[in-house]
Amino acid sequence: MLNKEIFLLAMIIRDSFSKKIFRKANSKNLLTLKELQKNGVTVAPISFDSEFCLLVKKWIDDNEKLGTRFFADLRIHNAEKFSHHINKFFFNSLELSQLAQDYLASEVIIQQTLAGRLTFENGNLGSGQGWHRDSYSSQFKAMVYLTDVDESSGPFEYVLQSHQYKNIYKEISLRKTKEDRIRNVRYSEKFVNSVLHETSLKSKRFTGKQGTVILFDSRGIHRGSPIINGKRYALTNYFITSSQNQGIGDF
Repeated sequence: MLNKEIFLLAMIIRDSFSKKIFRKANSKNLLTLKELQKNGVTVAPISFDSEFCLLVKKWIDDNEKLGTRFFADLRIHNAEKFSHHINKFFFNSLELSQLAQDYLASEVIIQQTLAGRLTFENGNLGSGQGWHRDSYSSQFKAMVYLTDVDESSGPFEYVLQSHQYKNIYKEISLRKTKEDRIRNVRYSEKFVNSVLHETSLKSKRFTGKQGTVILFDSRGIHRGSPIINGKRYALTNYFITSSQNQGIGDF
């Protein structure tokens, strides 16, 4: 097993090389960035109108064949390549790119827009198939709810501050078995509960009206909560730094 201290040091060094600060953050985004830096997640100061949301929701239903289904979770990858509407208004949103650029302190690349529909089925694990980190690289996502999302609709859930180096160290220190090896980024409910108990971190569910945008560092532990009834529709932009796109140190 890779020594956790070496692993953490490598992560910090890799992150320092990925940051290419070329200007100050947009002043209107400072409060949003402060919240992101502290907790790893926040609700954006922007939203999308109902017309956009309804059009995309219908597009997802009409284009199921483009997607991949994981039990209750339908995912259409690279939706921006199939929908002009998604490409123009979400994938190429200057406001979302600005927020990603300010948070990552680097030029950014938008990898894709993921279109998702989560439908209630008994035993579902929610969007993303349970608790996970996307990777140990600092990455950024912007997700818009296309429908109203309440506690029963599979809201996005995030372990606050789990993106911070000190809390990553605490989390990997709790791993006891080969199955809990450091590079594993998927977690059982039992393990996440032990992390919450031992570190005093807290998870938070984000409900919201149609058009609500949630921003988060996907290095933090997160999931779409299991859906209890109905359907939840969303779009998500995936952002990485330009250096990551060039293959510099992704874990």
